[in-house]
Amino acid sequence: QNQHDAEARALRGEPLSNERRHGRQRTNKSPSKNSEEETFRLAASHGQLDEVMRLAVKNPDLINAADENDWQAIHEAVRGGHLEIVKYLVGQGADISHRVKNGGGALWLAQQHLSATHPVLKYLSSIGAPYDSL
Repeated sequence: QNQHDAEARALRGEPLSNERRHGRQRTNKSPSKNSEEETFRLAASHGQLDEVMRLAVKNPDLINAADENDWQAIHEAVRGGHLEIVKYLVGQGADISHRVKNGGGALWLAQQHLSATHPVLKYLSSIGAPYDSL
């Protein structure tokens, strides 16, 4: 049944996955490669510091791995307001100036999603994160 549903969606020109992320439908072009990256970004977005650390030690390339919308783990942690994860990622070399599609860098995201007094926004400002916007 699932195979039939997938074939029917493909014939209609619909994506093979109905998963939504950042308001857009996504397809899984390379599930094996993207699954570890996605798990890492999800852990960052959910505030799971132990999981972020475990995966980063296992594969340091995950620190700056981006999805199709150029979101990295640092962006997910910033949007979620997870200060300890943001600090950990910065300490591991996360690119705080990397811009997401249709947006800016980590500080720009903090200003879009968090209050002006939020510790994540204060931290990013204190370390000189650039304010990049469109």
